[in-house]
Amino acid sequence: MTGSESGEKPELDDAGVPFVYVDKSAKNNLRYFYAVTAFDVNSIQSGPTSLESPRVTRSATPVAPGSNFDNAGALSIGIFGRGTNMSDLIPKAPGINSATGTFTGSARPATGAKIGFVGDFVKQVVTQSGAFSVTLDSMHMGSAYNGIANDYFYTIGSAIGNVATTVSVAQDVFNGSVNSSSSIDGGSIDAERASRFGGDTTYHLAGSYSLDFAGNYYTNSHGRGCINAAPGFTSAKCSYNGARWFSGATETFAHPNQGNAVNGAAPVITNPINAGSLTGVATVYEAKSYETRPNTYRNVEG
Repeated sequence: MTGSESGEKPELDDAGVPFVYVDKSAKNNLRYFYAVTAFDVNSIQSGPTSLESPRVTRSATPVAPGSNFDNAGALSIGIFGRGTNMSDLIPKAPGINSATGTFTGSARPATGAKIGFVGDFVKQVVTQSGAFSVTLDSMHMGSAYNGIANDYFYTIGSAIGNVATTVSVAQDVFNGSVNSSSSIDGGSIDAERASRFGGDTTYHLAGSYSLDFAGNYYTNSHGRGCINAAPGFTSAKCSYNGARWFSGATETFAHPNQGNAVNGAAPVITNPINAGSLTGVATVYEAKSYETRPNTYRNVEG
């Protein structure tokens, strides 16, 4: 349950809610009538148990396509960088060389971002190629431990143009994930195609995006996540988490996190090399709570 009395802001407002309904039981050439209504559930003590909007009825007649009807569509979805679909280029996470601790390939792109059509891809009303996109332009960092939100500045792209939006996220101090999602207006459907289904140019293509923001343990405070045995942290190995710098396409510097102390032990820096190696650079060092700095350094990481 959500709403103003639940302690959360209402999730919906009077801005139009995109939806798709697919009737799997419809039979060919029969006329069907559908109605959509919006309602909310009230408490019994408050009087009426629910409020409901007027029902707007629409009719539809499903017709099986002819045997010679050709209607094809293809989707390409991924995380793009410099014009390249990195999700296709690097489809899976690299392994780790058990002898040297180096990655066997490039790190895959983020997996917490999703984009697509609302409901199914309705290829019958799509007449030309196009795209939905969510582009991260810049960000203002906050503080997980001080409850200061991170501000992410995005450009939402579609057939109607580019729309700037800001997403503010208070990062979880621990291992929780925070989600932000919204819809994308893809522009009007072709009038002739819409008319086949009882619609007109007021019918729009609707997209949606969903962004998951990982908790502080997974982005900055690895030592804290390790000491608390958070999901994904293996106690025997998580002392060697952290940044990995390297030159070229493949990591070759053996034991790139070698300077980290055992997580949770008194941090004593005997070897400052703990974040890989770069050509022409003598030492690459990363301050890390519980490993190279005292546990209170987690406040800086947050």
